Amino acid sequence: MITLRNAVCGHGSTTVLQDVNLHVPAGETVGLLGPNGSGKTTLLLTLSGVLPPLGGTMQIQGRDTASLAPRERARLLASVPQRMGEAPDMDSFSLVLMGRYPYISFFGGYTDEDRRIARAAMDETGTGHLASRSVQTLSGGEFQRVLIARALAQQTPCLLLDEATSGLDIARKVEVFRLLRTRRAQGITIVTAIHDLNMAALYCDRLIFLKNGRIALDGPVHDVFTAPALSELYETPIHIVSHPLCGVPQACFTPPDVPPNAPSEIPGGSHD
Repeated sequence: MITLRNAVCGHGSTTVLQDVNLHVPAGETVGLLGPNGSGKTTLLLTLSGVLPPLGGTMQIQGRDTASLAPRERARLLASVPQRMGEAPDMDSFSLVLMGRYPYISFFGGYTDEDRRIARAAMDETGTGHLASRSVQTLSGGEFQRVLIARALAQQTPCLLLDEATSGLDIARKVEVFRLLRTRRAQGITIVTAIHDLNMAALYCDRLIFLKNGRIALDGPVHDVFTAPALSELYETPIHIVSHPLCGVPQACFTPPDVPPNAPSEIPGGSHD
């Protein structure tokens, strides 16, 4: 689906990431993680086309991104930004309907089918009741779910999410990730930047950790989600336990006031 070879990512003349070699196949959910400032947003902006690669190559479905017209790219990739700036002065349904823009004919407008798809996306994200509400009256979490609905309405084979659930409470966050899991089962490719290590381990197939301008770790969850790797990457002691129901590794951070003679093992888990 997406391939980067020796890519250099950054803003203008400022390099943020270099030597990025990455292939994301269709139907995979990839979590982008790493310390603040490690380049997660920059990589997503490069993947979305907002930032052109400063070097190397990038392909989407075998086509060089430089050859794609904006409308063609918008039919392949839909993005949910980390922040959108000032909320637009429009109702929520109109914002979601904008996701159908890549499919509008040159002389046409939105069709009944476009409106049906937009309403379905709002229902999927639990925002149908917000359709007539001004975007400017929404809470941060409501606004974020409306943006996710807009991306879903775009009906692309790939979704790029930049901390898309960071403003949601835990119940809404789980709802969104369950929805994304359903879309992944339908063959959609998902690349999501996320700070929540444990949520990433629960819902992603593969994790990519960035640090110091490069890919530091890349692999299946059980291969890279280890105590030594995460402790070194985040520069703080981290223990790993197994989720009590699904067995997925979960991270436990060590508070700074834990006494030095505290047990080194965590009941029911491992500390490898």
